[in-house]
Amino acid sequence: MNYDLNTYVAVTLAPNSPFLGAPSSLSTVHPALTHVGQVGQLHDVQLGSEGVSSMKEIGPRNIIEMYNPY
Repeated sequence: MNYDLNTYVAVTLAPNSPFLGAPSSLSTVHPALTHVGQVGQLHDVQLGSEGVSSMKEIGPRNIIEMYNPY
């Protein structure tokens, strides 16, 4: 993890989220997002990253809305 270059976002997925079956597909939500992986043993909590410069352009609120479109 490189905190100088990236901002990390932990996302808790809803029980009916289509991302539960394929968490790596979270990276398809926006081209600037990268799926980092599962957080510990919590299968419904996933970690994503975004470049610091991109995060400033998109904004944290919009990132959350992209991860939880339903």
